[in-house]
Amino acid sequence: MLEELQRRNYSAITTRNYLRVVTEFAKCFGKSPDKLGPNELRTYQAYLLTECKLTPGTVVNRVAALRFFFVKTLKRHQFRDFLPYPQDRRRLPTVLSREEVARLINAAGSDAANSLVSRSATSIASA
Repeated sequence: MLEELQRRNYSAITTRNYLRVVTEFAKCFGKSPDKLGPNELRTYQAYLLTECKLTPGTVVNRVAALRFFFVKTLKRHQFRDFLPYPQDRRRLPTVLSREEVARLINAAGSDAANSLVSRSATSIASA
């Protein structure tokens, strides 16, 4: 795996992280990683999300390392189907009400408020 990562010019940090992830995966099951299969991959991914309570973003990084190992290093292309990237729940931004916006502008002072209103009007007119 190390040779494959170096051949593809992965950064030293990425290389170190990918090797660590595959090592942790193997230790989790007490076997060589090339002896593990789809069932262990599913179990491990669920373990990372539920037991370790890792964020989806962190699990995506670990899945990328495992995909690299199985698909690029071991040439087991079918394993890609057993390693889906977890969905990240996107939160909508907080939207201020008109009253909250007015209070915010008024709290900034009359000069700042006039400047903001003037710039807003200019940008709307030029659009």
